[in-house]
Amino acid sequence: QTSPANNAGIKITVTNGGKLTNENFTDTVPAAAGGSVSGSVKSAAGAALFGVTVYLDANNNSKLDTGELTATTNAAGAFSFTKVPARGYTLRQILLSGDTQKTPTSNAGLAITVTNGGNLTGKNFTDNLPAGATISGTVKNNKGAAIASAVVYLDANNNSKLDPTEHSAITNSSGAYSFANIPAGTYNIRQKAVPAGDTQTTPANGAAIHITPTKTSKLTNENFVDTIPATGPTELTGKLIGSTNALTHAKSGHPASNAVDNKTSTTFEGAMANGNWIGLDLGKAFSIKQIKFAADPANPSFMEGGVFQAANKADFSDEVNLYQVPNTSTPSTSLKTVTVSNTKTFRYVRYLPPANSFGEVAEIEFFG
Repeated sequence: QTSPANNAGIKITVTNGGKLTNENFTDTVPAAAGGSVSGSVKSAAGAALFGVTVYLDANNNSKLDTGELTATTNAAGAFSFTKVPARGYTLRQILLSGDTQKTPTSNAGLAITVTNGGNLTGKNFTDNLPAGATISGTVKNNKGAAIASAVVYLDANNNSKLDPTEHSAITNSSGAYSFANIPAGTYNIRQKAVPAGDTQTTPANGAAIHITPTKTSKLTNENFVDTIPATGPTELTGKLIGSTNALTHAKSGHPASNAVDNKTSTTFEGAMANGNWIGLDLGKAFSIKQIKFAADPANPSFMEGGVFQAANKADFSDEVNLYQVPNTSTPSTSLKTVTVSNTKTFRYVRYLPPANSFGEVAEIEFFG
């Protein structure tokens, strides 16, 4: 007991009708007894071996029993135990498939004695790796961003879990992983866990990548793609629609399709000054939540006063104005996002340029 100090009590005086609160005690928990053990598992060539299970064999029967302490090597091949009860143990590893232990020799364990407060370091294993296949790939999301620190493993028995003897790798900052010296055989490459909220879409439906490497195989591009959940409105796509001037009389090299190609580096420009509206038939009605647009860098002021509209009739006879580009400032040539407040649903959307503008625009996008 540290509050009150020295195991003292709390002196109180109780009165009729009195309410005493916050008469609190604080007890300090003593530090756990025991010691620590650390070391590494590496190949004879000095390469770190990731995902190796190391255990403290308390009864020295050369197998991992229920209740015995375990640790797993990290990307640097290091492992550690903390708060280990004081006593003698044999430190052992579970060899990855195909590997043989070089030191200690003959698959022997390391005899250790843990003392309270003791810190045993440098308890290292060295393994010989067989000649075998190399396997590499990446783990990225559907936007192409790398997923670092993802664990990928070779599921040899196809039980959809990482077993102690199965090889595993961890992706680097580029999302890349690799295996070396893998014995010939049949494997299913799997992710140990997909980032929270994501869904593995390559291979589809969370499936494994099936491989059958030989001793000399060099397998590359064994890639995973994890799709991240949508965090806002989704871009709407559909059939390009527009006026005759826009669809069939665009200026050479500046077709109407340039306005909906998700690129601000390409532009649409009509051959004639007026009658150049462009848009999308979405196929069904959507609630329009956002509009993004970018002006033609050659003539950004030509978008001033342009109107974004929506309708449920193909001729836009029932059009509703969603947003009008201000004519008081020059529109941006990079994508600008505006929020739409209209709550109705529409099948057709379009950009109606101002008069004498040749319809010039770099990009229009609709989200719902």
